Amino acid sequence: MKISELIFEKEIIYTTADLSLEITDISREGGRISAKTLLFVLKSNTVLDFSDGKTFPCAVVSDGLIEGIPDVPQIIVDNPREIYANAYSRFFGVDYSKFSVIGVTGTNGKTTTASLIAHILRENGHKVGYFGTGRIDIDGELLSDKYYSMTTPDPELLYLYLKRMELSSCSYVVMEVSSHSLALEKVSPIPFEYAVFTNLSEEHLDFHGTMEEYYLSKKKLVEGAKNSVINLDDAYGRRLVGEISGRCVTVGALYSADINAREVENLGFGGIRYIYKAKKFLFRMSSPLAGIYNVYNTMLAAAACTDIGILPYRVKECIADFSGVAGRFEIIRDKITVIIDYAHTEKAFTSVLKSIRSAMAPKGRLTVVFGCGGERDREKRPKMARAAEAYADKTVVTEDNSRGEDTMDIIFEVASGFSGDAFEICRDRESAIEMAILEAADGDTVAILGKGAEGYLIDKDGYTDYSERGVVLCALKKRGERTK
Repeated sequence: MKISELIFEKEIIYTTADLSLEITDISREGGRISAKTLLFVLKSNTVLDFSDGKTFPCAVVSDGLIEGIPDVPQIIVDNPREIYANAYSRFFGVDYSKFSVIGVTGTNGKTTTASLIAHILRENGHKVGYFGTGRIDIDGELLSDKYYSMTTPDPELLYLYLKRMELSSCSYVVMEVSSHSLALEKVSPIPFEYAVFTNLSEEHLDFHGTMEEYYLSKKKLVEGAKNSVINLDDAYGRRLVGEISGRCVTVGALYSADINAREVENLGFGGIRYIYKAKKFLFRMSSPLAGIYNVYNTMLAAAACTDIGILPYRVKECIADFSGVAGRFEIIRDKITVIIDYAHTEKAFTSVLKSIRSAMAPKGRLTVVFGCGGERDREKRPKMARAAEAYADKTVVTEDNSRGEDTMDIIFEVASGFSGDAFEICRDRESAIEMAILEAADGDTVAILGKGAEGYLIDKDGYTDYSERGVVLCALKKRGERTK
């Protein structure tokens, strides 16, 4: 392809490159380079080194002239990240007229809400592509590898898979859209038919800096979409409704919205039930998904799908038979109850643990096992301890994707948030889970939070295969053998 087919003239501020030059691939600093590579420098003031016989790219795209590469043509643009995403979209030739894209954003509930929407659409005859945390698939056929861990992939993967979804005749693509992807312009070329906003609470401040910047990144998705579905019970959701100009459908259980939940019943580990009241119809919604927060996830999914045109009774049926997402309030029953959940924010902890407590037998004890990820928001670590302490009879603090940080340093930062001594430290996650399960009495509950269905642990040495569910089942087997 010619450079002019990937970067349009109106997007260029200044160039020394011949835009008719043919390129065969796109890369960014640190990536592979050939003489026909269009190289993007996404970070300002990056120093490029083409010494020691390194191959020069066809041209370099950045937001300013880069010194030290006089023999390489340069293209100056205002926002290299946006142009990088646009270039990949054009490189793969994604035709957005062939499918509709539904983006789901928010701090908590993205995976369940997006999975519900995809499930409803598939059950009503649509072929659906899906981008979610740790998973990319087409109608359940996995495309991503086992160590894929992102919520929204980088442009080099995102637009490749969007093209594959187009060629596979997907009529819808459902996508979890992270705040990082919005701030870094990964999804800027995508014309979202719907944006679904779940909620917003403190998270990723190591990246965004402030809650305001975090909110503004989420807002980009909603204000750029043709339609939006917004949780009005969330304070930031109410702010969004007042600030966007596009068409909007609101849902709420506390505030008066376009769609309201009435007579909400928490059935404990048996799920939820409520009256789903829209302007032109109402029905009793039942879902096996445990946790009162799933009222919002099911309402948002139902609102989006009925607005698309799926008949209300079919939406109701599909939600009733959706058993959940692996690692999202996943219930494993034995003589004790084990809950595996992805919760890794203070608000998510509170929501999950409050739901667990309300579902437990009055005399049962609750043990919580969790850790905090390395190279992520350090300020939340003691807050997570306080959230666990508020509901747990005992807490075990352990590892959770320490990455390049020392695991024990993270654990001690978490432990600094406890006000009492009803906690233990066990560095090895598998050992921590086994200890919690073996020490639990019949009728107790063990909540294992943070990793959900992630199939790996990450430390300074890289990825290691890991299955939370597998560890739990082994520990339950050992407990059963001990109690015979």
